This record gives sequence, C-alpha cells and structure tokens, in this order.
Amino acid sequence: MFCTKKWIKNIHKFADFCYSIFFEDTGTLEQAGAIDPNDHLPEFFMALHYAQARQLSEAKQHTEALQLIDAALEEYPDNFNLLCTKVHLEEYCIGVETALLTSKQMLQLWKNVYESKLTERMGPGIMRVASETKSVFQIYSSEFSDGESGSPAGNSGVAAARMEQALSEVASSISGFQPKPGPQYVWLLQLHIWLLIVELYLRQGQLKEAEASIMEANGLFPLSHQLMVMKGRIHECRQEYNEAKVCFQNAVAVNPFHVKALQHLGMVHHNLGNSRLAEKILRDAVTIDPMSHQSWFNMGKVLQDMGDYETATECIATAIELEASCPILPFSNIPRTFE
Repeated sequence: MFCTKKWIKNIHKFADFCYSIFFEDTGTLEQAGAIDPNDHLPEFFMALHYAQARQLSEAKQHTEALQLIDAALEEYPDNFNLLCTKVHLEEYCIGVETALLTSKQMLQLWKNVYESKLTERMGPGIMRVASETKSVFQIYSSEFSDGESGSPAGNSGVAAARMEQALSEVASSISGFQPKPGPQYVWLLQLHIWLLIVELYLRQGQLKEAEASIMEANGLFPLSHQLMVMKGRIHECRQEYNEAKVCFQNAVAVNPFHVKALQHLGMVHHNLGNSRLAEKILRDAVTIDPMSHQSWFNMGKVLQDMGDYETATECIATAIELEASCPILPFSNIPRTFE
C-alpha cells in the first residue's frame, strides 16, 4: 500500500515545497515589505502564502465573515465575488434554502446587468462589459487551476473562458451548437451560477430541480468539465454508477487535474467493485492536491473496505486535520490584484 506514515509525511513535505515555489518565498516578501512598508502587495502575498500553507493564526469565524460580507454588499451590491462568498457562508451558517435564494438572486442580477447588452450587436458597450467582467472571474479561477483542480497552469479567468470557448466550438462542429454572442467569459459566469444552484439542489436532494438547472447550463457550454462532473453527481445520487463513471471519465479527459472529478470517479469505481482502481485514482487526486481533505477521506474509506485498517486510519486522521483548517472557498479565489 502506498499510504504509509512515511509516504504521508513525504506528501506534506512536497506540499510545503510546492508552496515555497508557487506562492513566493517568505524571506523575499519580508525584504520587499521592509523596503516599502506602505506597499500593500508584499503583505497580501505573505498572507496568501500562510493561508495556502494553512498556517492560520485564528479559528474560523464564519458568522462574523457573513456579517462583513453583508456590510460590503451594501456598498457594492453588484459584486459577484462577494455574492458567491455569501452563498457559501449562508449555507454553512444558516442553511441551504437561504443560500439557494441568494444564488437565484445572483442569476437575476446577471440578467439585469448583462443579458440585454449581450444580445445587442457587438460595440463599445459590449467591450466595456467584457472589461468589467474580467475581475469578476477571479472567483472561478480555481476551477481551472491549482486551487480546485490541481493544475499548475495559470489561474486566469480569461484563459479559462478560452478553454470553454474552444470546447463550445467543438460542440458546434459536432452537433450544430452555437455559442452565445459576446464575450464568452461573461456567459461562463452564468454557467457557474447555474452550477452553484445545481450544487445546492444536490445538497437538498432535489434531483429534478438539479436536472432542470443542468439543462440551462448545458445550453451555455455543453462540453464544460464542471458540467460533466455535476451530471455525474446526479447519476451518483441515483446509484447509476456506470452512467456516473462515464461523466466523470469525460470530465477527467477534458481536465486531468480536476480533483473533484477524480474524487468522484474513484468512489464510483469503488461502488462498482473495483477498489484497486479506485485507490489508484484517489492516489492521483492526493498527489495533485495533498491539502484536499476529501481526497484523504475517500482514500480512507476505500482502504478500510479493502481491509487495510491501519493506513485507512492514517488517511482519515489526515483528512480530519486538514478539514479543521479548510476554508469556505479556496484561498486561490482571492483576487491577485485589487488596485
């Protein structure tokens, strides 16, 4: 078995090494801050470094965070970053129903802000909308990069939109699908709002409502790997494991570094009786993102059912330790620039 105490320690050392490379050297940042104490960027990247390494000085304060989000929204009511964070905080602090209501308000806000402009001919107004929307996409960057999918690629929202647009062009050549007019990453924002709604319906066990939302999202980017994952999760909830397996395999084919797809694919194989393959897939998920508590927990469940109780216990203990410092949203969702 790969999951020994020594292997777990090596994974943690590897994670620390990755953070030292990808999230700046703390010594260099300290020097930069000393040169110009009034520059906010060294402090920002230092805080991000410690956050990614889970070196958190205070316990999580979700209720206080929600109060701050509400206060910020009074001044910036159209900020999708704040609204998305509010949805996740409301789900944790209040309940899914309240979070679902806010996510539907996000969808209505998107329509109020963008729909009429996007259906008009391309012009200066559309280009202005496109420019304003780029900052909004920071919140979804993790779906395409290290924060959520594990990919070492850059986490630009524009790059993410280009990937989805390319997939839409493939769909167009195959089935006559026509991409929506205007900047595609504006439509990609709507896609993610729909996927957020699907997620909340799944938490409630409302599969019919989740499927209806999936249909809306499918009309935007039918070959989106996030959409494939959600389709697979609906099949998984119905214990339609073969159909779920196909969806998750398709998602991984599009983005091999998407950790959530690997987590669900591993568990589907486990439920189909192929625990050895499940173990391998979950091992890949852990290697891509060793800070994901869900990957460790799933690994523990698989190893426990395989009779390897010692290493299963180690994996579950690691999962519990990581979950204690797991944020509501990945820290990589924090915008890198806020000038």
